[in-house]
Amino acid sequence: RRPARYEGPDDDVEAVAAWLDKRGNFRLDPRSSYPRSAPGRLWKLDALLGTPDAARRIAEASEAYGADQRTFADFYAKASAKAAADPAYVAAETARLAQLLAGNTRMSNAKRKELEARVTIF
Repeated sequence: RRPARYEGPDDDVEAVAAWLDKRGNFRLDPRSSYPRSAPGRLWKLDALLGTPDAARRIAEASEAYGADQRTFADFYAKASAKAAADPAYVAAETARLAQLLAGNTRMSNAKRKELEARVTIF
């Protein structure tokens, strides 16, 4: 594998992060001070969990995410609204997802990864 030289603006953190993501599997998020080590986790939305009116604030904040993280941001908004309405929702949904992942349910790799990320979010 040949070394590559970055030739974009070196003062644009988002451009550097995007270039690194494209060249390798670094999965950098220039808007976050936390590593994106857990698939599906959006640390900025995690910080809003447990705050007063969390469901509304998460729904508003989720609109700021780009297309690559939008699916998870929308899930945060939907799950926080359901959890606010029904405190037992998180436990029931976690059990349901665990049962789907543990069983011999046939699903695509993409769907399995999405469900695993949802479990990580809970």
